[in-house]
Amino acid sequence: MVPNQLINDNNLSAKAKGIFVYLLSKPDDWRFYVDEVTSAFKEGKTAVQTGIKELEEYGYLERERLYDMEHKIVSWDWIM
Repeated sequence: MVPNQLINDNNLSAKAKGIFVYLLSKPDDWRFYVDEVTSAFKEGKTAVQTGIKELEEYGYLERERLYDMEHKIVSWDWIM
């Protein structure tokens, strides 16, 4: 189910809305990586990153860094 709030949010581009719908289509345990998301779209990596930043800016997506024991980033949690 796609939230009506997202679809009707004039702050978001069609690109950001499409990315959100794509992310929602994945299973709960799917690991999100920008390169994998980019491979699903005709637009390039920069365009996808811009859409992802829009989703973060307007509160539809949150990304949290996950660190290893040496405090290096090992992955990200994407929370929708």
